[in-house]
Amino acid sequence: MPRVSQGSFTFVGQYRCLDFVNTALIAARSGADPIPDFEGLVSWLHDAGLIDAAQRSLALHKWSSGREAQQAYAGAMLFRVRLMEIAQRLASHRQAPISGLNAINEQLQHRVTRATLMRGKSGYFERFETDLTEPRQLIVPLAQSAADLLCNGDLSLVKRCANPSCSLYFYDISKNHTRRWCSMDTCGSRMKMAAYYQRKRLRRARS
Repeated sequence: MPRVSQGSFTFVGQYRCLDFVNTALIAARSGADPIPDFEGLVSWLHDAGLIDAAQRSLALHKWSSGREAQQAYAGAMLFRVRLMEIAQRLASHRQAPISGLNAINEQLQHRVTRATLMRGKSGYFERFETDLTEPRQLIVPLAQSAADLLCNGDLSLVKRCANPSCSLYFYDISKNHTRRWCSMDTCGSRMKMAAYYQRKRLRRARS
């Protein structure tokens, strides 16, 4: 799966909850958090497809500054830690921690959704959207993503990039489930090139 970048954000996880966790890994690696504040959080949620343009404008207009925004951002960062703990467990083939499940349930309690009937190319479908009446509801779609992964995903397919300098999480949807890299265009190419030069050096050393 190619690395998908929208603006300054990177999406390789397949599940948005994993992409959210990956922002913490990117922050640790680069020293700059891709989501540094409330406005950054809103931008990330929009680029991730979890809120639409109208919801983004509403959130920034109503809560872009002040205590509510600060509390919502702090809550999102704490939730990211809990999702990280879940991802770590799943990638090592262990059960999700109870603290993580509790964190997801706490966020889902704030869910207020409305359904809209839509017409697509292959028929009709319902689209569910979160009604935003308070900023902490912005995190609900992330909790839904995590719940969907735990309930409907094959948890053995949650992996980490084999590049030790990357280690982003992803859900492996490759045909034979043999994907090792967050992206073949970046880490896959780098690691294969590094292996090639290593073999070349060994051959020269033996000659």
